[in-house]
Amino acid sequence: FQPDDWSGTKQPRFTTEAKLKAAYDTYGVRDVSISFKPGYTAAKVRTFLASCPADLRLWGTFFHEHDMDIANGSLTIAAYRAGCYEIADLMHEAGHLFGPIHNGVTYVGGKWGVNPDQWRASDPEVEMDFWGTDMYFKQYENPADLYGPAVEYATALGLPLVIGETASFNGPLQGAWAAEAHTYLGSLAIPVYAAWWSQ
Repeated sequence: FQPDDWSGTKQPRFTTEAKLKAAYDTYGVRDVSISFKPGYTAAKVRTFLASCPADLRLWGTFFHEHDMDIANGSLTIAAYRAGCYEIADLMHEAGHLFGPIHNGVTYVGGKWGVNPDQWRASDPEVEMDFWGTDMYFKQYENPADLYGPAVEYATALGLPLVIGETASFNGPLQGAWAAEAHTYLGSLAIPVYAAWWSQ
């Protein structure tokens, strides 16, 4: 949910979120990852959550991929953590799940890479039901090589791993690589929930 999704008289509800309703009705989806960016109010989030079917399990986060915004100063750690505390309370109050979702690859110290220290620096001190990251592959790398640090991090926390977005690029090899990633993630000792991003 973007900030303007909650502006003025706008009130997101399950029935007005076409993609969410279609995923539920057409494809039988019962687990959905949702992200709330600033602009929401607690009352509107409660109204949205109350509108969802009882068998829909929501995996909620505040401001997914917040790492770069904290790094460039457009989001403070204090504001990020305050949002996490509130969204965690709202999700748990409604019987749903809460956890952070990080940028998997970020620009630190003049280069791009996977940076667990940055994850640790901003993770909220709040009850987390999962830990997550988004992770894209540029050159069809071995899934274990890039996912490895995230798997280790979630395992150390004793939490399921949510990969909010994953994909590789340059179309023709997508299917084979997706199958390889699926096989690897399915072989792990911890539960993994991954969403494939495709335009």
